[in-house]
Amino acid sequence: MRQILLCTTLAVFASTALAETEPTQSIEQNEPAALGQQVQQLQETIGTLQEQLAASEQERSALQSQVSTQAGVPSAEFDAVQQQLKRVQHDNQRLRQRLNEQENQPPHNGLLNTQQTWYALGALTVVLSLLLGVMLRSGGNKASKGAWLN
Repeated sequence: MRQILLCTTLAVFASTALAETEPTQSIEQNEPAALGQQVQQLQETIGTLQEQLAASEQERSALQSQVSTQAGVPSAEFDAVQQQLKRVQHDNQRLRQRLNEQENQPPHNGLLNTQQTWYALGALTVVLSLLLGVMLRSGGNKASKGAWLN
């Protein structure tokens, strides 16, 4: 059971890492289909987190019932079961927190992030300075190049 829980946890971490890299790609594409796909992936992640939470809750309740029925168990086994129970409760708390974060995460609206905004402002500055330079050079005096020699 632990190996399955560990594998599913690793799969969720890998999918969230992939989900974190996709928003920058969808910003560049700026397509509604990409945003819809991100929403679908987030919903799938929420679904897997809910499944993991349910499995952990079942394991916790089984361990808790096991602890309550085994009053005469030696202390070493009892301590091991209690530690396992604490670990499962900690996993449940962590999964609940991640689930709340996923549900409360605002949908991505396609706006530029900070780095892209600065890049766009720099490009705009270059274009405007080039236009201003061309206008100042060609404007004003319409005399030919050799006019000052005469």
